[in-house]
Amino acid sequence: AGRLRLDSRTFAVEEVPIPVPGPGEVLIEVRAAGVCLSDVHLIDGSLSPFFPVDAVTKAGAVTLGHE
Repeated sequence: AGRLRLDSRTFAVEEVPIPVPGPGEVLIEVRAAGVCLSDVHLIDGSLSPFFPVDAVTKAGAVTLGHE
C-alpha cells in the first residue's frame, strides 16, 4: 500500500496486513489506485489530514490513493 507517515511526511510503498471483514462487510482486492492532488498536498504538507485520532496514533500512517 502507498502509505504516508504522518510524523515525517514521507511516502513509501509498505506491506500492510490484510484486513478481516466484519459483519455486513466484504473484502475486495485493490490492484491499483490513483493518487490525486489531495494526496500530493498531504505529502507536501499544504493540506492537513483529518483522520480519527485513535487511528492516527495507532498506525502513525495512512494509506493514500482513494481515486
